Amino acid sequence: MATECSMTYYLSEALAKHVTQNIPFTSPTENWLACFTADPTKDGLLTNEITLGGYLRQQVTWSDPEVDAEDGKMKQSNVSDIEFPQATANWDGEVTHGGIIDADEAGNMLFKGEFEVHKTITEDDIFRIPAGELQLIWDIPEEESSS
Repeated sequence: MATECSMTYYLSEALAKHVTQNIPFTSPTENWLACFTADPTKDGLLTNEITLGGYLRQQVTWSDPEVDAEDGKMKQSNVSDIEFPQATANWDGEVTHGGIIDADEAGNMLFKGEFEVHKTITEDDIFRIPAGELQLIWDIPEEESSS
């Protein structure tokens, strides 16, 4: 089962203003996966991001968006494995969540989600997410039934 990531308030607001108020939104040129020890919430808080053990955010390349035949949601997934460098020491704590950020340092969180499996990274471990296992969910309202 894949890790599904939903939009943060930052991205939702930026897209809404861009579409409805003609306020410019510059699309990020790169997307980076950040790992967290707690839920960054829809506010996209960066306070619980891993900082120890040689951790660095990793760049993500996405598939084209398409509607999932099973659940009808518009999704994109990572096209290749995402592999973090071998840990030089234990990471800050159990990795529970991921966030898609528009920069390799600081930046704005675009999407966030909870990993299916929480993992403690110790020295010499490599944290890896296989291709297709990280998914962006573009919220589309359910069709109303006519009664």
